[in-house]
Amino acid sequence: MSSDERPLTAARQRGWGLRQVERPSTFTKLALYVDWNMLDEDFHVHIYFTAETRTSALAIRTYMETTDTFETDLQPVREMPIGPHPTPMFNAHLDKANFGRAMHWLMLNHGPHSVLIHPNTGDDLKDHTEHALWLAGPLDLNLDNL
Repeated sequence: MSSDERPLTAARQRGWGLRQVERPSTFTKLALYVDWNMLDEDFHVHIYFTAETRTSALAIRTYMETTDTFETDLQPVREMPIGPHPTPMFNAHLDKANFGRAMHWLMLNHGPHSVLIHPNTGDDLKDHTEHALWLAGPLDLNLDNL
C-alpha cells in the first residue's frame, strides 16, 4: 500500500479507513472501505418515533421481525424516553454479517424516522457520538444518561 493509500491509523485499527480508488475516467476519488474481518463489534440500530409516527415505526419493526433478508435481535418498544434516547424508540441488535443488508433496507425505508446506528465498542459515549451514523437527521441525545 502506498503512502497515498494508507488509511488513518486510528480508523484502520477499527477496520475503517480511507483509500484512493482509481475510476475508469482520469480522476481519483476517495472512497470509504471497511475491513470487516477487523471488526469485532456488533451494532445497535435505534428507530425513533412520536405519537404521530408510531404506526409507521411499528410497521418497520414488523418487517424487521419477519424478513428473510437480514436477521436482527429486536428489543422491546420503548414508549417513553429511556437512557440517552429523547423520544420513544425501539432498537435492534445486528451482527456484522447482517449489517450491510439491514443498512441498505433502512436507508430506503426509514420513512420519517430518525435512525441512530452505532457499533458496540464498550465506550457508550463514543458509540453514541463519535462512532454514530444517523439517517434522517440526528436527535439531541441526553448524554448525561450514558
